[in-house]
Amino acid sequence: MEQMLEKVVSIHVEPTTRCNASCPGCPRNNFGYGLKEGLKLIDIDVNFLTNFFNKCFNLAHVHLCGNRGDPIAYKHLKSLLSSLPINKYSVTIHTNGSLRSTAWWAELGKYKSNALEVTFSIDGLADTNHIYRQATSFNKIIDNAKAFIDAGGNAVWKFLTFKHNQHQVEEARELASNLGFIDFYTELPYITNAYHWRTNQGYIAMELPEEENSVDVEQLHLQNINNFETEQTRIAKIENNMWVNPSDCRHLKVWDDYGMYSLFISADGIIHPCCFWEDERKESYSIESLDLDNEFSQGIYRKTCLEVCGTVK
Repeated sequence: MEQMLEKVVSIHVEPTTRCNASCPGCPRNNFGYGLKEGLKLIDIDVNFLTNFFNKCFNLAHVHLCGNRGDPIAYKHLKSLLSSLPINKYSVTIHTNGSLRSTAWWAELGKYKSNALEVTFSIDGLADTNHIYRQATSFNKIIDNAKAFIDAGGNAVWKFLTFKHNQHQVEEARELASNLGFIDFYTELPYITNAYHWRTNQGYIAMELPEEENSVDVEQLHLQNINNFETEQTRIAKIENNMWVNPSDCRHLKVWDDYGMYSLFISADGIIHPCCFWEDERKESYSIESLDLDNEFSQGIYRKTCLEVCGTVK
């Protein structure tokens, strides 16, 4: 275990499973409506994390981003940040940005600003962001981001493009620049079903719903998959094939030409190769003996890797 930890340069942590939003693509809820049965609200222990970090002698980067929770909802976030040596680690946080007060964000903006970067996931403008980022307020997000930036914080705007907001990309990019975001980028979403967070009525998230009528779930699934596959040409078409090059694998990420890699720690304190290994796919492995680099070189691909980064045989 100690030998493995010497190679870790980046750790992705989900500090909590708490969140205020109901995004259809999030595994914490039922495609946007209602929490998944059995979801436990967990906050990871700060001492556990800091002790683990201290065992990773080459650790340089800590990434806080949840599978099921928003790091800003983590009760002990500032305690965790204060425990990280500013001269050793850089920290990135991903959030929907609609939690906490502007005073809280201003304080965070002053906090180790050179080592901390926050990515705000804002998918549209005032009339569209809430369609996917359900139960969030665009105006509150912008106020929080502005308070953070004005206090000296480094902020990035991440924009998921749907049919209902793709016409707003350039306007959002300009707004980001005017507000002082240091970067703006877009990504394509990947969701299947979408349901209103209050009414449980289905809609096609790839389009702006004129009215919230129920839709054919199979049709919805096929439409979203087709949209994704036609735009994401990186998807492999060959069975039992990986489109991810080992050097781009989230776990086997090559840093500075060294064979270093990253790990993911879920909110329950379990260590995984990457965040995809924590979800429903669940396969047995020992993190101490797992050698994906060697397996990839032999054309051996794990179930999780194939389902996420390749094609299932």
